[in-house]
Amino acid sequence: MKLCLGVGHQSEAENRGGRYSTNANQCSERMWHSSVKRAADAPWYIKNSMLHQDQEIPSISKFMKDASERFFDIASSHLNPLLVSAVSYEPPPLHHFCRIPLNVLLDPPDDLTVGLENLIELNKMAID
Repeated sequence: MKLCLGVGHQSEAENRGGRYSTNANQCSERMWHSSVKRAADAPWYIKNSMLHQDQEIPSISKFMKDASERFFDIASSHLNPLLVSAVSYEPPPLHHFCRIPLNVLLDPPDDLTVGLENLIELNKMAID
């Protein structure tokens, strides 16, 4: 089992080149499991899944999902209209982001680009 120890205040994910992805989630899961084992005084050979099942302890992802559901339930009846509007927010569709059309890369250069390239060539010739 790999221990999740960072240098100073850095996490394990930061120590591996700054990649924040599932590595950070795995690190927090390992810390969660080890603290649950210490609290339950369980021996090393007990599986984490059995310990969570016996103690009826949710995983971190389940806990965070439940916490966010509770937050949004409370926020829906809040007096602040900004919080209420956050409850009904829906993210834009995945194809929402603009992509560069391929014809921009394949089309011949326009007059401005040709003139700029000619000017750059003249400056190079003047320097040489």
